[in-house]
Amino acid sequence: MDTDKDGVPDALDTDDDGDGVADGKDAFSLDATETLDTDGDGIGNNADTDDDGDSVLDTADAFPIVGLGGLSDTDGDGRPNDCDSNCQSLGMTADTDDDGDMVPDSDDAYPLIALGTNLDTDMDGRPDECSSDCQSLGLAADTDDDGDGVLDYEDPFPLLGTATQSKQIPERINLLRVSQ
Repeated sequence: MDTDKDGVPDALDTDDDGDGVADGKDAFSLDATETLDTDGDGIGNNADTDDDGDSVLDTADAFPIVGLGGLSDTDGDGRPNDCDSNCQSLGMTADTDDDGDMVPDSDDAYPLIALGTNLDTDMDGRPDECSSDCQSLGLAADTDDDGDGVLDYEDPFPLLGTATQSKQIPERINLLRVSQ
């Protein structure tokens, strides 16, 4: 048999499928469209939608040919929550937003619970409002939505983030009313 039709029988040919990869290094030595099977599942990387077998599709995987190897990945982006020296030696880095809610873990009050559709004005990981569904996830409403250090119930402008200025404005309005 001469798979690649190069005139050399497969038994003597070092590249049976003629894809430029020697048979000894070609996971699919009789298929010119495939050479690698990173996860060893019998499906070549060209056809496989999860090359590393970590259950994260390649299109969403930060490291599509490096499996998570049992490391936690809360948001399913292929980037491990934590990455020790072994993980780093594989070329990976730790996820800086474990829950994928666009709030960096370092600023996130709930780094492993995504905000979902809940609004978070000051991007601290605490939702401005928190329904019973929100609470069932383990979240609680933010008591300072704008992050200005003034609790919402004391802040005349709880979404502006300018506590000092916002407190002065109503006082000026009251003074104007009194002087009229």
